[in-house]
Amino acid sequence: EIYTLHIVGRRQMCIRDRYIYCIFRISSLREANLKVTDKRVKLTNELLQGIRAIKSYNWETPFNKQLQNIRENELKGLKSAANMRSLLVCALSTAPSIVAVCTLATYALLGNELGPTKVFTSLALFNQLRFPLIFYPMLLNTLAEGKVSLRRITRFLLSDEVQNYVRTAEEECEDEALSRRRAKESIRVTNASFA
Repeated sequence: EIYTLHIVGRRQMCIRDRYIYCIFRISSLREANLKVTDKRVKLTNELLQGIRAIKSYNWETPFNKQLQNIRENELKGLKSAANMRSLLVCALSTAPSIVAVCTLATYALLGNELGPTKVFTSLALFNQLRFPLIFYPMLLNTLAEGKVSLRRITRFLLSDEVQNYVRTAEEECEDEALSRRRAKESIRVTNASFA
């Protein structure tokens, strides 16, 4: 019976490794898709801020094409992530039943006798394992997405501060007065007309 448990355990590990691969693949697709989404949002903001110039120079068509191309790339990424996620959910839904069947078949093929007590007890135990088998990969998926989000927030918070390039009129006046005092004026013209 220990040999049977060893075979079943190795199959479970193989299935778990495939789940983990799918989850990290979904995570990498999500990270790549976030970059495309950032491009789209940035372009949309630029379009909205410069709408007058775009309308006056009739640039709607080129910008619309550019935005559509970015959106198509974004949808491709979302579709591939959704396909991978649906394969994972399908595998998660069928895994407990397949594991139970494979375990009982392996036990019987090794020459052991399957009685109703062993079968129903095994099925009850496998049924109790169903929820952990379903939620474990979901937990890994959530952790992987959290890791991506944490990395993005960290990169944002550690980025350099944006220099203030917009100056108020008061700051301009203060700087002008200071520069006048420093550069002893050689010529000063007040109330002059050069007409």
